[in-house]
Amino acid sequence: MFGLRSFTPPGPRGWWLMAASLGLFFGWLLAFPMGGPLLGALGGSDGGLAPALAFTAGHAAGLLLSGMLLRPGPALGSLPAAAALACGALTAAAPHLPGPLLGPFLGLLGLAAAPFPVAWGAGLAAWVPQRWRARTVAAGAVGANLLLLAFQLAGPTDPAALYALVPLPAAGAALHLVWWRRARPPRPVRVLVGPVFGRRAQLGLGGFVVAVYLVGGVLYGAIQPYYAGIAGATALGLLPYLAGAALAGFVADRGGRRPVGIAAPSVLGLAFPLFLLDRDRQAWAAVQAPVMLGFGLADVYFWAVLADVGSLYGGLKSFGFGLGLMVAAIGAGMWAVGQLVAGPDVRLGAAAVATAAIILGAPLGAAVPETLGRVRAVVLPPEKLVFRLGAFGLTERELDVTRHLLAGTEFNEIAARLGVSKNTLKSHVRNIYAKTGARGRHELILAALRAEELSEA
Repeated sequence: MFGLRSFTPPGPRGWWLMAASLGLFFGWLLAFPMGGPLLGALGGSDGGLAPALAFTAGHAAGLLLSGMLLRPGPALGSLPAAAALACGALTAAAPHLPGPLLGPFLGLLGLAAAPFPVAWGAGLAAWVPQRWRARTVAAGAVGANLLLLAFQLAGPTDPAALYALVPLPAAGAALHLVWWRRARPPRPVRVLVGPVFGRRAQLGLGGFVVAVYLVGGVLYGAIQPYYAGIAGATALGLLPYLAGAALAGFVADRGGRRPVGIAAPSVLGLAFPLFLLDRDRQAWAAVQAPVMLGFGLADVYFWAVLADVGSLYGGLKSFGFGLGLMVAAIGAGMWAVGQLVAGPDVRLGAAAVATAAIILGAPLGAAVPETLGRVRAVVLPPEKLVFRLGAFGLTERELDVTRHLLAGTEFNEIAARLGVSKNTLKSHVRNIYAKTGARGRHELILAALRAEELSEA
């Protein structure tokens, strides 16, 4: 079985714009609504779990909705940028917010923050070559965490400090638009031929995400608060993350995704026996180093694999569902810590939750196949493919429809461009598939390739 997908990557041109836009947007997200240091600066917030849970609930729902509702086209550049600008405007309004409205406000902010990462991930899958994807993600992650580190070192306690965050999502939106406009329109069609990412692999990746990011919820809900009173502990804990993300970007693009995914749960697992034994908070560096190093590895691995899968099957749905599952798992981990470790010994419950998640995560991660280099590319002009399919007796109108099918255009957009009803379009598509023997767009590309091989034989 083989899966095929056509797309037109322009090479690494402009990848730094993508990395910078991700870094700016996620710098805002990590420093404020995702349990960041500036969340506690809001009136009515004690920096506890409830505000972060409100945001994660809204953000997870927004990511899933974005994956289902966003469609390829010019709006994929403008709508997420507008949503990012809305995040900046809401941040500016946050210091004036009454305490009772904090929960609904953060839920709304989570919804507004969802379209940008989904659209960004779809762009990563469609336009960035496979051997640059992990490094692009790593560069964005490092930039975001450097911004978070700066805010943690500043130690803001005044709600007015939130105004310093307003330019970050706005600048991320601007760079996103610049990159989107620079992306060249499709010219050659690149056909990717590789193993189908089947149900076992999908379940393995989903299970890996749930297990590993449940540990992320434990990190937010137990470990960081446990060491919060130690000067510099939270800020210095980011340094291993930076090292892990940079290492993962290099290894995943050169040696493969799978070794990084297998290593991440194992590295995370080193922290929790130490956390359990650390009764006097003296081992904070030894606990935080493997946790943050492991998450640096896991984040880059997960985003790179999602992009690889999205390049075959569609980046919007892959990132919408995948990132939604990740954020939901983080929220579930925070909630579990709040429920299970309400007693005096926070370490025991947190270590138990995290250990169970890691024991499950390692074998599930091993079930995910390697996605780097498991595809090969054949670049052909689209008109050549359409010309070859003419040998199957397609009419002029059917060839017009075929041209749009090969470009990956959605049905509604094809009908609008050709000025026909959706039912008429479906009739043309049925005729095309019947004449070529294809059962979908992927097999239509394969039929064109076979027709070319037969004509050249």
